[in-house]
Amino acid sequence: MKFMHMSDCHIGGWQRNEDLRDILSESFDEAINLARKEKVDFILISGDIFDKAIPDITAIHNAVKKMKEARDAGIRIYVIEGSHDFSVTDKTMTKILDSAGIFTRVARQKRIKNDEEDEDDKLEMILTEDCETGAKITGISGEWRAGEEERYRLIDEKHIQEKLEKNSGFKIFMFHSGISEFKSKKLASASGFMPLSLLPKGFDYYAGGHIHMKSEYEYEVPGYNQIYYPGPLFPMN
Repeated sequence: MKFMHMSDCHIGGWQRNEDLRDILSESFDEAINLARKEKVDFILISGDIFDKAIPDITAIHNAVKKMKEARDAGIRIYVIEGSHDFSVTDKTMTKILDSAGIFTRVARQKRIKNDEEDEDDKLEMILTEDCETGAKITGISGEWRAGEEERYRLIDEKHIQEKLEKNSGFKIFMFHSGISEFKSKKLASASGFMPLSLLPKGFDYYAGGHIHMKSEYEYEVPGYNQIYYPGPLFPMN
């Protein structure tokens, strides 16, 4: 199989600078053109596809037109929300486009009722299987002020060990957080980081987002395999 991994597209950003806004849009177009040229099976967008939950209508129109071209060419698109396109009310453009079939949101979990009075309910990860390659994809969306960290702590470890780790096939976990152990001096003051131990083990590829720097190399840690950050399509600062 062949897939493309990108993140932090921030479509609709640079609203106060028309030239940069146009270049940002063109960068997304170019990425989709590349996906079609390379004939990838699917595209992963690991958060912040839009700069806010309900972005500028012109930006939405251009991006949807381009993503539809990819879908019409047989390329599936899998998305999680990031800290910018996330909404506590779940009223987001990503939800609308998922319903319309433009892409598929894969950050899906099911609550497991806990009988212990003092314990929170646990979460069970739901895998989305790509129809052509059989790749199995799941993840956790980023939230405002790194609120997703609590969600990671609720993942049921028994479920991970018994169902996800032993599940055959190529498995992808998408996330939109920095990893504390990989934090460089350049990012010393940056927020939105969590310990590596919160990521569930046993996946073949970890598609990261949120960090606006491309990985200098692929992080390979026992139990986690490849962890990769593609950086933004175009600078946002």
